[in-house]
Amino acid sequence: LLTYTKDGKEITSEEPLTFKLDTNPPDVDGEKTKLIFNAAEEIFANNLKVGGNRKDFVVRVAANDGNGIKSVELTVGDIENPFEGIKIGTEDDNELWDITVDSSAIGNGSVSFELTVTDNAGSSATLTKTLLVDNIEPSITVESHTKNEQITGIVRLAGSTSDDFNGIS
Repeated sequence: LLTYTKDGKEITSEEPLTFKLDTNPPDVDGEKTKLIFNAAEEIFANNLKVGGNRKDFVVRVAANDGNGIKSVELTVGDIENPFEGIKIGTEDDNELWDITVDSSAIGNGSVSFELTVTDNAGSSATLTKTLLVDNIEPSITVESHTKNEQITGIVRLAGSTSDDFNGIS
């Protein structure tokens, strides 16, 4: 004999109670989890460069679990609150979740990006990558002429550029 409460009512039953116990964490598909910059996609991998003209990007997480995905979060460096994912659909056997990131709020340098995927049973899986964040603009110095100098004819400009973090490409 089994007595339990459901929706505020006490229920007594002689029927056996069956339930499924899910102790398996969700699976994060590392090959299908990507960073999206404008229309370009790259696999979420160590040493990807973000910042500058790649300041705003989306992390598209591909994950699956037999009982469904409850949430996806991205913890970035020392930022206190994680970025939360939004489920956008499915592809193959995976649920797809998007996390929008603005790298201007992230410190420069090598930064840890940790994805945490939690299933409906509360089990979690993580995928951690280190990305290179560069939000410092390169500098340019014109050395052949002074400011407000008026010049005519064929002009040869000379100067230098520098970028302390990523170099000039």
